[in-house]
Amino acid sequence: MSVPDRFKLLAKRVRDTFGNVPLAEAFQDRKAIIGPGNFPNSDEGKLAQEALDAMENGNDPDPRGLAALQLMIKIMRPSLLIEAGSIEGLDEQAAQTFPDWSSFTLAFKPIEFSVGLIADETHQGVGTGFLVAPDVVLTNAHVLSFLSRGTMVLTKGQATINFRSEFKVFNQDIYDVLAVISVHQTYDLALLRIQEPDTVGHPPLSFCSNVLPDSAIVAVGYPFDDKRNPLFISGIYKNIYGVKRAAPGKIISASVDAMTHDCSTLGGNSGSPLLDMKTAEIVGVHSEGIFMYTNQAIPASAAKTFCDAYAN
Repeated sequence: MSVPDRFKLLAKRVRDTFGNVPLAEAFQDRKAIIGPGNFPNSDEGKLAQEALDAMENGNDPDPRGLAALQLMIKIMRPSLLIEAGSIEGLDEQAAQTFPDWSSFTLAFKPIEFSVGLIADETHQGVGTGFLVAPDVVLTNAHVLSFLSRGTMVLTKGQATINFRSEFKVFNQDIYDVLAVISVHQTYDLALLRIQEPDTVGHPPLSFCSNVLPDSAIVAVGYPFDDKRNPLFISGIYKNIYGVKRAAPGKIISASVDAMTHDCSTLGGNSGSPLLDMKTAEIVGVHSEGIFMYTNQAIPASAAKTFCDAYAN
């Protein structure tokens, strides 16, 4: 994508997120919601507005303004709790940004218990995984590395996956990880064989064939608290961590080999499926991110090729 096109897409993401509200005003509103004591003391709103005005007038924006725009978009991305089969509703502004949210809540319901929390032998959560075959889970290779202490092999008893672990829901839906099927040599992906669950409530997820920048997506996973992150994450997560959440956002860039997105994610989202907001099909696999800056993912095409080769 050329630089002008990239700026045009960013400007669209801003308008989709904030509508026609002046950005300084929107920034102050969000600051009030999250808490002024937890926000960095800056003129982010003013810088962002200047950058947006420049782009919409066909001029190159100041790099500081670009950074401010990205920050403001990220601040507006919620991470919604999933409780007993229901996902929290979006606030008014987010609902305007994501008009297909109701489609997602319907499409996601049949696969809600196909995304699970991967834990080590002490039952400590490590990351997220999801079913791609009746007894096969896809996750990140670095999640496997942590579970196996770098050996990249596992035996029964070293790890489990819990397909529930939802807010205020104490029912367990836990299965043993039995073995490692394969680790990708290039991408941060690993396939794990698990004790086969009841397929009626745990169907494998499907892959999406058409992934485009600016598409609305949802990251589903188990974000953990991380003291290294800014204090104002508490405004997004309400100090509730380690339970299943759905985080809407947009694809920023996508190619055959790489993808970036702006869903709100933390440690624990490693291995989260990125799902198309209309169909709940996989568009990518979240692999890493720096909160409020950028998120990396493996595109669906690469993940599907890997699964087709080994997940049988």
